[in-house]
Amino acid sequence: RMAVNLVIRPFSPEDRPAVTQIVNQAFDCDAFFKKEPFKQRLINDGEELLRIAVDPMCALLVATDAETNEIVAVVRAYWVHGDSPHGGFGMLAVAQSRERMGIGKTMARAAEARVREELKQYPDFFFEISVINLQPKLVTWYERQGYNVVATAPFEAPHIVLDGYDITFNIMRKAGTV
Repeated sequence: RMAVNLVIRPFSPEDRPAVTQIVNQAFDCDAFFKKEPFKQRLINDGEELLRIAVDPMCALLVATDAETNEIVAVVRAYWVHGDSPHGGFGMLAVAQSRERMGIGKTMARAAEARVREELKQYPDFFFEISVINLQPKLVTWYERQGYNVVATAPFEAPHIVLDGYDITFNIMRKAGTV
């Protein structure tokens, strides 16, 4: 493992091409169960990123290499106030050339820190993430980060799934307080 000095900052619109490429490459491992028009995670040149970036209940964070300023990772943090305050993250993606350097863990922690900041007034908030059932290695990785599977949920976009695949989400949680 090479140590990487990261700068984690909010997404800006000019990050869109690099972030779209990183996300689509990272999520390519899920393409095998998707119908042709839905193989890529981000379509229309990452237009969805612009919507996420202005959502007041989300933060889109990017990591750049401090030396080269190259974008190397992205994560979407989100939070929910109210009766069951919780937060989590998704769209965690690391550039293929930078995998297995601890950047994913760093980004997960940055997303959790952002959620903690937003939900600090709720002592009983929790983290909740959804992990696709066809990626057992990801479930194991998140278990090492302190998450536990608490339920399963239907995949929210069954129209994109090829016939013959039973896609569900593993709902994973951990306490919000450290």
